[in-house]
Amino acid sequence: LIRRQRQMCIRDRFRTVEIAMSEAVAEQTISKEAIRIAKLETENRRLKRELADLNAIDEVARSITGTLLIDEVLRGILNGIQRVLSLNPVILGLVNTKTGEEDIKLAIGVCGTNLKQAHWKLRKWDPIWRKLRSDQLPFVIKTSSELRLPRFIRKIFPDQFVKVPMVVKGEVAGSIMAASETGNFAERDIRILRRFSEYAGIAVENGRLYYEVIRSEEELKQTQQQLVDAERLAALGQLATSINHEINNPLCSISMTVQLLKNEVNEKAPELSERIESIERGVERIMEVTRRVSEMKKIQSTEYLPNQLMIDLK
Repeated sequence: LIRRQRQMCIRDRFRTVEIAMSEAVAEQTISKEAIRIAKLETENRRLKRELADLNAIDEVARSITGTLLIDEVLRGILNGIQRVLSLNPVILGLVNTKTGEEDIKLAIGVCGTNLKQAHWKLRKWDPIWRKLRSDQLPFVIKTSSELRLPRFIRKIFPDQFVKVPMVVKGEVAGSIMAASETGNFAERDIRILRRFSEYAGIAVENGRLYYEVIRSEEELKQTQQQLVDAERLAALGQLATSINHEINNPLCSISMTVQLLKNEVNEKAPELSERIESIERGVERIMEVTRRVSEMKKIQSTEYLPNQLMIDLK
């Protein structure tokens, strides 16, 4: 009986241990499942946020591809930065290779500061620009620790700001500068700012190419007009030679005859002298016109009658 009781006691203990182990395993499984679900929810929220960011960035990209005017494109990018990231203020500068300065072109959220002629001097020894050009990566600048910042930058960003380079063909063509209301910049902020800076760099290059095409077309039109003017001048020169030959020779004979008539009229019929002088003036006017035609170097037209132009010989 005692042996049986011991066996039953041992069996109960085993059952208790098995139950405890089963409960521990169940609790551990539930805990792992809860952790897995929490991770999945976190990942789901992250993916949803990234998808929302991509949709917002795509919307901005589609809105700025409808124009080649660089100012409109850059303003659309700054508005997109402010809308997607809630950064304020945001300013954009472009490097002027002629003056060696970064000229501030656009700004959003800046009050009480005139930025029309604001620029950041690009000095070789400036650690900020040296780092920006060598790394070509965004970095956060603490205003208090950088004593050589331009005055307008200190006024706009009193605490700290991020400076994101715009790279065009491997060279820094400008930068986007922004401040956060919280004072800190998350990895998401930097990633999206880099994406927008890439768009801005592409916009700057497209704008430059667009204006080069326009300038080339204008130069081509000017060259074509110069060729047309040259051909017209050449034809006019040939015409002037013909005029001098075909008109001036008879005019010389007429002029000499008028002089002879004038002498005879003065002696025999003074009342006809006025008519002879009128003929003489007409001959002189024709000779003056042929002289102006032969000396013409530029063709200028005036409206003689409605929808009819004539060459101005004055």
